[in-house]
Amino acid sequence: MKRTIKKVYRRLFARRSCYKLNKLLLECGMHGLGILNFENDRISGEANFLQRTLRRYLPSDRKPVFVDVGANMGDYSADLLKWYPDSRVISIEPQANNYRYMQEHLQQAEMLNVALGAEVGSLTLYDRNDSEISCHASMYREVITDLHHVDVVEHQVDVTTLDQLLAERSIDRVDLLKIDTEGHEFEVLKGATEALAQQRIPLIHLEFNEMNVVSRVFFRDFRQLLAGYQFFRLLPNSMIEIPDRSIQSEWFAYQNIVCVHESLQAAKRTAA
Repeated sequence: MKRTIKKVYRRLFARRSCYKLNKLLLECGMHGLGILNFENDRISGEANFLQRTLRRYLPSDRKPVFVDVGANMGDYSADLLKWYPDSRVISIEPQANNYRYMQEHLQQAEMLNVALGAEVGSLTLYDRNDSEISCHASMYREVITDLHHVDVVEHQVDVTTLDQLLAERSIDRVDLLKIDTEGHEFEVLKGATEALAQQRIPLIHLEFNEMNVVSRVFFRDFRQLLAGYQFFRLLPNSMIEIPDRSIQSEWFAYQNIVCVHESLQAAKRTAA
């Protein structure tokens, strides 16, 4: 039946005069699959994830530990503390002005003015030159010049790895790792190879978008690095598993991805 519908549709609508209709249907389908739902936290699915879905994966015998990489001005960390007031939240933000804003408005979190990457050192952070407070700073110049179409200001920032940070702070397990680093997410995960191998980060929330074109990272790269994880895309009130097929996963447009380790899924089934 599905094949017949596709065949008939192609015969009727695969023509230039139907371009606008086909484009509209494509965009509607993307929204329905959790892509380009960026207007607010409710539409993106982030609010439902933090308030409800996350709760099902958290331990009942200890306080949860959350690490917010690319904390920006602290909104995500603040939401974590709102819904899980007894949790330990580590907020990491390399952009100096954003970090100062966090210090003034997010006293309950542990804050670090540093970037995370694949190795310890320093990197250039590129940002818009038209705003002191910015949520667009990136390790890739083209994110600012080609995607946001503004001039660049450069900052040298210190870089550490997630493995080193966890060791320095004696953190055995991260119950949720959130990464929003404007195309740099894969490099952050490469700096957590030890923790990932030891299954100490069972739940990861990251963005995948057009900035991955700039950083040249495919969705397939995340799958290979995060072997043993199931991948989901957030919807406003739920999340859907992402099939391991390029046509359904390699969409370089805004989407919230949740990676759940198989050990966490097994524990959840056992508890149920």
